[in-house]
Amino acid sequence: IDDFAQQLRRRGIPLLFVLIPPKFDIYPDRLFADFDPLALDLGEGQRRFLAELERRRIAVLDLAPLFRAERARSTEPLYGAQDTHWTSYAARLAARAIAARLRAMGLASGPGMSLAEEATTAEYCGDLREKVKAQRPPCSPLTLHSLRAPGGGQLAGTVARESPILLLGDSSSVIYHESFRAGLVDHLAHAMGQPIDLLAVMAGGANGAREALARRGEGPGSLGGKQVAVWVVSGRLVYECSPWKKVALAGET
Repeated sequence: IDDFAQQLRRRGIPLLFVLIPPKFDIYPDRLFADFDPLALDLGEGQRRFLAELERRRIAVLDLAPLFRAERARSTEPLYGAQDTHWTSYAARLAARAIAARLRAMGLASGPGMSLAEEATTAEYCGDLREKVKAQRPPCSPLTLHSLRAPGGGQLAGTVARESPILLLGDSSSVIYHESFRAGLVDHLAHAMGQPIDLLAVMAGGANGAREALARRGEGPGSLGGKQVAVWVVSGRLVYECSPWKKVALAGET
């Protein structure tokens, strides 16, 4: 992470590293029924990890405090009942927090996007359900916060490669986007008033997204014109994925 931040820094591009807390960190009582969900703290290791990044002058955003506060305030689920991924509601919450942090870092909002939010319910089969070896339960309903053109028209155009904002991530950054425009990138575009350059690789938050960026080279739509890179990583991938490795961007050795 430090090596990647330095490569971006040499290009004049700041990095914001965003960590999505694992589901068990926000819902520990689902693992330990006798504990107060707001008192049991399983996130110490991730806070130490983020503190080390800050010590290396890397801007970080820890979503765990926001999610814990939201859980105490609202009954809206932050993670799918049958999924390790966050819900559309949580992605919208995170997008607004990221946008606020980007503005605090000096990034101006775009000209605005004329979008309307539409809440719908769909049956969703999560990744945990797929792991069940016995008879699987029915898919669970999930509320989607989709963004559309005014008047309930077409799904919003929220992604553009020429955007000054680059969003790197894994499946959490792209889930609900393609079919519903209800994901992180969509709500970040809405909050920042401009489309976002999305580069997300399934299960690739650690290495895959940076490798995909390196393959872009130095041509149009790569890093030229970028004002910030936002790297969103699912907390569980910090310790579940294959070893993190250095990835040299185009022009680096």
